Amino acid sequence: MDIPRLASRISAVTVFASGALVARTADLSALADRPAQVRIDQLPLCLDDASLRVRIDGGAAVACDVAVALAVPPRDDRLAPPDDAELQAARLAERRLTAQVEHCEQQFGELDALAIAERPAGAEGSPPQPSPTAARLTLLSFHQQEVQRLAERRERLHEELRLATEHRGDLEAKAAAASNARQARPDELRKSAIITLLWKDGVAAASTLLVEYLVPGARWAPSYVVRFDAALAEAKVAVRAAVCQRTGEDWSGVRLALSTASALGWYELPELASRRIGRRQLRPERLGWRAPPTGAEALYADYDRDRAAQPPPSTGSAAFGAEAFVVGGVGDAPRAERRAKKREMAKDLGGAGAAMESASIAPPVGSMAAPMRPMAMPASPPAAAPMAGMAKPMAKSAAAGKARRAVAADLEERGGGGSPEVEADDDGYAEPEPAGLEPGEELLAFHALRLAGPNHAQRGKLRPAAPAELALALLVQSRITISVSVAQVLGAAVDGALQTARTGLPPGCSQPSTPQFAYLYPAELPATVPADGAWRVVTLAEQSTPVRLRHVVVPRESREVFRLAEFANPLALPLLAGPADVYLGEIFLMTSAIALTPPSAAIKLGLGVEQGITVARNTTYREDAVGMLGGSLALNHEIRISVANKLQRPAALEVRERVPVPAAGESDCKVKLGAVSPAWSPYTEEGLHDGGHRWDVQLAAGASQELAAAYTVTIPAKSEIAGGNRREI
Repeated sequence: MDIPRLASRISAVTVFASGALVARTADLSALADRPAQVRIDQLPLCLDDASLRVRIDGGAAVACDVAVALAVPPRDDRLAPPDDAELQAARLAERRLTAQVEHCEQQFGELDALAIAERPAGAEGSPPQPSPTAARLTLLSFHQQEVQRLAERRERLHEELRLATEHRGDLEAKAAAASNARQARPDELRKSAIITLLWKDGVAAASTLLVEYLVPGARWAPSYVVRFDAALAEAKVAVRAAVCQRTGEDWSGVRLALSTASALGWYELPELASRRIGRRQLRPERLGWRAPPTGAEALYADYDRDRAAQPPPSTGSAAFGAEAFVVGGVGDAPRAERRAKKREMAKDLGGAGAAMESASIAPPVGSMAAPMRPMAMPASPPAAAPMAGMAKPMAKSAAAGKARRAVAADLEERGGGGSPEVEADDDGYAEPEPAGLEPGEELLAFHALRLAGPNHAQRGKLRPAAPAELALALLVQSRITISVSVAQVLGAAVDGALQTARTGLPPGCSQPSTPQFAYLYPAELPATVPADGAWRVVTLAEQSTPVRLRHVVVPRESREVFRLAEFANPLALPLLAGPADVYLGEIFLMTSAIALTPPSAAIKLGLGVEQGITVARNTTYREDAVGMLGGSLALNHEIRISVANKLQRPAALEVRERVPVPAAGESDCKVKLGAVSPAWSPYTEEGLHDGGHRWDVQLAAGASQELAAAYTVTIPAKSEIAGGNRREI
């Protein structure tokens, strides 16, 4: 029974630092009836099967189970194979036309061989021989007419042969396409989600099926665009993201969100201990697990007895054909050891042991041998010797116990899963009960469990199926064959997706992982990101904010005045560290960098040198002898700074200066601050804590101002400051 396919589309994608969570939606109301299972096709090969999640919104049905399998596109009904008679007729017509063309070419050769004989030369001195002119003209006319007729016929036959060849080629192509429609090619393989539904009675509401899964091969990095207006009074901050993905499916018009968290992680949730009033009770098991039923081995008693009764196959017999195909076989060394143990146990049983040993040489488990004829019943055994009937019961029970152990060893060798449950014998021997299955995580994935066959080591028990068995379940059910290695195809898909991890980030960008927090950045508009592994820029959000423009100069180091724009983070989300393209209107200024900034925190961006503000710094220096008997030396320094605003607007200027500070332990050296005009304030930002000062000057358009400061350094007269007594140059 073919499982109906449900059309779906990618509605939302969340990209992590490495990997992405893809959400697909499908409309269940599009189904004509209420099938028990539906399929979501065209899923990428690199998706993580364990991450597949299904949810139904609307209440019309409940998703009971989901499984992942390989699938191919549906068969095209237009590729119906042509009729065999039509194809045979096309081939016969082509061969017939080919024969006619060859016959026409042969006639051309015969006409070329037909030539007008030359007039024979006469004997010397005799008159020339008569020449039949009419016959010659008739032959020449015939030759020309036949050549023209054959040329027209050859041209017509070549055209008919071309059409016949094309018709035959089309029919063969249709036949080949129709025969290969169920033969999957590597480029056609996709994964499919098979969802089991439980429909609710009396509910006819529209329902939406949501499928989510994780895929590798997606990355993103933050970047920004800061656009100032002409007056530098307002800025638009646009948060962008460079996204690349190679997941095997294009994201077209999806709701995109970018996260700094890890795609997969394990976190233990706190568990609060409960307090009960009353008698103590056992805590219920949280796992959805029930112990397997006991006594399942007894169901295989008849099967084991019939297998043991089969005669041993003859070596090289034609009944087995080619080499036997063993499923779940064991190695030669363990098999030899078990055979040696069986022979050792069978020696104590006499003839019965020999018969048991011969009966245990059964065909390999899962062999492709032909059915055996039932073994003929042996003749009645001879009468037992008088002493045989006087055997002790203990010996009987011991022999029976050894026989059972030999049968158990034989079953173990064939992969029967151990010996069946038996009661304790008279001699105290009891077969150990088979160990129960441990409820691991793989046994809680119920859709991936399969019941082992009678020849399996865990027969009668549920076992986790192999990944290839689960992946090929849908192809086997649809009778689709593949001629490639599934493991290689899946491995190539994952390797191709992981190539994005080796792709370098855009210039200036960094990995968006932050150990301080994990945040989600949703995009305001739908985004499109093809699966080609190239970087695409997606705009997430944009907001305007007022700007406080300042000008900073350090005339001691340089007379250049730098513009510094300061504004608050206008978005209700933190800004990660990344490059920022700065524009003044439509003019690109520079590429700066934004550090990690919380919401509403200040952002400072340098905008380069302001040519409209000039600064000049002049210093004077003199030495004076001071103190009793001139024992000290006063080093007097004066600083004069002239600033001028040549802009057409007011400007806020910050002038930074520094006064020398005595080193620790230099008690003989003292620094005294003199007159300062206008007053300045200590400057302690950016790690400068000693001697830093600044003037905050408001300059009107076209205005200028003088700044002055003085300080004196007093040292002993016999001493000198390293590097010279003059501190200002």
